[in-house]
Amino acid sequence: MNFLTRLLKSITDFKFYQEFQKESIGKAFLYLIKLTIIFGTVSMVNPMLLFDRGIDQAQVFFQEKIPYFVFENGELNVSGEQPFIWEDEAKDLILVMDTSGRVGPEILADYREGFYITKDHAVYKPNGIEKREFDFSQLKEAKFTKDDVAAWIPNLKWFGILLVIFGLIAFLIGKIWSALWIAVLGLLICSGNYRFAELYKLSVYALTLPIIIKSVVVLLGIMIPWFGFIYYGIAGFYIWKAIESCNRNPANFR
Repeated sequence: MNFLTRLLKSITDFKFYQEFQKESIGKAFLYLIKLTIIFGTVSMVNPMLLFDRGIDQAQVFFQEKIPYFVFENGELNVSGEQPFIWEDEAKDLILVMDTSGRVGPEILADYREGFYITKDHAVYKPNGIEKREFDFSQLKEAKFTKDDVAAWIPNLKWFGILLVIFGLIAFLIGKIWSALWIAVLGLLICSGNYRFAELYKLSVYALTLPIIIKSVVVLLGIMIPWFGFIYYGIAGFYIWKAIESCNRNPANFR
């Protein structure tokens, strides 16, 4: 039985769940992996486009807003008027570059997140409380200019590959857990008359339509209130109908 047949039957034919029940958990898990590769990739399209667009925007911002600088011998030298201050009120974010000593890191106090960069060190504030300081003396061997950094920024797009890999892993783990909860629901529906392993196999196939719907919703960037209830509601309906179908042929259950 090929993958496409399994996918179509799991959505359209409740009687076919009797056939799924006869197969091993290994085959059900292999089916889930294939679902992950196909629909997990579909789910990653929109985040990847946003990531790619974000890198392009970062490059434009860097080239247009950041003053020219040279980093050498563990020191940063900035050209132009200082201090350079850029604020994003919507994100409560500030970026400060000042090698003149006119302002100090206390300027970050009024912002949730910020960067303060001076001649020999930098301070990063990732949230409203924590601060991290970096000493440039550890980078004495490094030498680069603004032009070097601007040319390197597009290389960040290669991290998109890692984003896809970890995204697919997270997608698979999420579906494994979803199948677990649907199998628990199956136990309640059948009052514990069937083995958990049998119900887990059926749960994997019961998740097919919810997975497809969620992938399309994510791809289109649609926000649906309480979508989690819809997702598990559909899966719950399928496991109920699958159990009902298998009850007609109880010899399938060991």
